[in-house]
Amino acid sequence: MKNLTKAQRVLHDRVLIESTQRCQQEPFFNSQGQRYHTPFQALLPVPHAKLIKPTKCYVCKQPFQALHHFYHRLCPSCAAENYARRSDTADLTGYHALLTGGRIKIGFDIALMLLRAGATVLLTTRFANNAYQRFQAQPDFAEWQARLYVYGIDFRSLEAVQQLIVDVQNVFPKLDILINNAAQTITRPVDYYLPLIQQEAHCLPHTKQILQWAHPTNANALAVSQPQAIALDEFNEPLDLREHNSWRETLATVPTRELVETQVVNSIVPFMLCSQLKPLFMRSQNRRFIVNVSAMEGQFNRFNKTHYHPHTNMAKAALNMLTRTAAMDYVRDEIYMNSVDTGWVTIEDPFATRQKNRLSGMVPPLDCVDGAARVLAPIWDAMRGNLYYGLFLKDYQPTRW
Repeated sequence: MKNLTKAQRVLHDRVLIESTQRCQQEPFFNSQGQRYHTPFQALLPVPHAKLIKPTKCYVCKQPFQALHHFYHRLCPSCAAENYARRSDTADLTGYHALLTGGRIKIGFDIALMLLRAGATVLLTTRFANNAYQRFQAQPDFAEWQARLYVYGIDFRSLEAVQQLIVDVQNVFPKLDILINNAAQTITRPVDYYLPLIQQEAHCLPHTKQILQWAHPTNANALAVSQPQAIALDEFNEPLDLREHNSWRETLATVPTRELVETQVVNSIVPFMLCSQLKPLFMRSQNRRFIVNVSAMEGQFNRFNKTHYHPHTNMAKAALNMLTRTAAMDYVRDEIYMNSVDTGWVTIEDPFATRQKNRLSGMVPPLDCVDGAARVLAPIWDAMRGNLYYGLFLKDYQPTRW
């Protein structure tokens, strides 16, 4: 290694990093949104791979050189723990869970983990039929199909949220788990959702497992011409090719409507659910849990805060304050409430920036399964006798608010 040039050393480490399973998951797209393959994606994990230049662990912040087969940004110790946590579970037979935002990404994996643990799950989404089809595609769908309910709703309508609360009490005899995962982070134009809107309009539910409050889409959008071929991302969602998005808004540029919608979806709806569903919690004899899915953007004790997306920062900070305030009250009725940071699993920057970063080797250290495992950790831990409440958890450990 001593005889290698600087460029050769950089390439050596890049090849090893790209060979990890986490990097192999992250696709490359061209400027038109078409996926393409690079020599990096033909790589296989290298046993006992060791970087020339030490890098800092995402979790413990210590330098390391030995690479895990899955993670490229975690040291061997943290990688082993996080990889084991991905398959963590418990017996939730007889438990009833309400999960908001369960159609894609972290929410989808949370739902799968709960269902495979034996729980009955009612999940919410704006696009119920699309969500149900995603679950139908799972190889073990038949094993938990009868315990899955998908509720179509747009949380920007508080009237719809009130009806959801009524309907949950009619569908469920009790409530054991509430996971406030739904969030509005990047606001997109109606055109972006056209394929989903048209699918919802033309795909009528054929099962009692799909519940609808009202059609959660813009009827005017259906007047648009027939669907066209579109580029899809790694989550089978339409690619957003805009040059600018909400993640780069500042205080002076956030539209008032977006500000209000973000607060409603990210903090007011969780408040309503935690408050008005407490009587349903009280019907259960099990240990009961509320997990408010948060993020580091809502943390005050953070020195490297950027000046972007103040509206989402405010919303997550408000959600954290809900936990900080109400957890000590709800625990008196044995309802254990915590906030959880999912970890860095996706890049929210505009498309061109994301692809530039991908070409340079920037890949988030975690994926959606890691995020889901973090969200459910308070429940799995409690089922093993480790009960806690009123905490803000990052990487499975309490952190500062």
